[in-house]
Amino acid sequence: MSNDLSSDRHNVVSKGYKYFMVFLCMLTQAIPYGIAQLIQPLFVHPLVNTFQFTLASYTLIFTFGAVVGSLVSPMVGKALQKVNFKILYLIGICLSAGAYVFLGISTKLPGFYLAGIICMVGSTFFSGQGVPWVINHWFPAKGRGAALGIAFCSGSIGNIFLQPATQALLKHYMAGNTKTGHLTSMAPFFIFAVALLVIGVIIACFIRTPKKDEIVVSDEELAESKKAEAAAKAKEFKGWTSKQVLQMKWFWIFSLGFLIIGLGLASLNEDYAAFLDTKLSLTDVGLVGSMYGVGCLIGNISGGYLFDKFGTAKSMAYAGCTYILSKVSCLDTLV
Repeated sequence: MSNDLSSDRHNVVSKGYKYFMVFLCMLTQAIPYGIAQLIQPLFVHPLVNTFQFTLASYTLIFTFGAVVGSLVSPMVGKALQKVNFKILYLIGICLSAGAYVFLGISTKLPGFYLAGIICMVGSTFFSGQGVPWVINHWFPAKGRGAALGIAFCSGSIGNIFLQPATQALLKHYMAGNTKTGHLTSMAPFFIFAVALLVIGVIIACFIRTPKKDEIVVSDEELAESKKAEAAAKAKEFKGWTSKQVLQMKWFWIFSLGFLIIGLGLASLNEDYAAFLDTKLSLTDVGLVGSMYGVGCLIGNISGGYLFDKFGTAKSMAYAGCTYILSKVSCLDTLV
């Protein structure tokens, strides 16, 4: 019996294969998620002009999607524990691809709202809940944080290429200038639907969680992880209760600060394309989106290092300065 167990411990999944799963998660973030969520703001102005919507009414698509997505996310998490991951991954891909088809045939605001909600729900299946689910299973001990960081920063990498590609495609199917131009065809939505579906299905053929007889942690890694966990537990701060936290003024100051940051970031993230389309060419807006992707990539990689190296206060001060600088830079476009 002991010999069988010893033999089984040698059948550990290689690190190369585990990082192949990380690569598939990266690909998921870069393309299916990038299409489902990151390029949608680029369609705002063309659609507003084409169907004579107001900017305020159309951009509610992002609000509705975010609200419903947050409500659905816990249910998706529970479903992952009971349903085969590949099935849920494919459901998410089909939902998001189908949402793009729905965007392509919609002419009224409720149709666009519904498509936005479906797209957000779909991305929750394969990205918001799906990617961490895969990473956590392949890296139950050492390396989980790094793997998650690598996987999620790929959304920024995808953004670098998807933004200019999307603007080039829109330019091909638009008439008029960037401020008042309208779509002559809804083909871009169908093109992205096919791209999302095809690439998503290809990824789904390979991405998976470990089988029951597969060992993803070696004896050495397991021992090292337990040792580190024990050391961390010895120094662990148990934390305050919710009641204690709610009575701290610094909690409310911190919360207010993040509320302000969130309000500002939402406008930069969701509405920048709609605003810049009135000032710049579609190609230039695509390049701005690429630079945004580069900045996100640098921030994702360097953020953890800065917090570890300089602490919370200095890192937050640096982040605040860059945030203010970005806003000041945007003021130049008002001239």
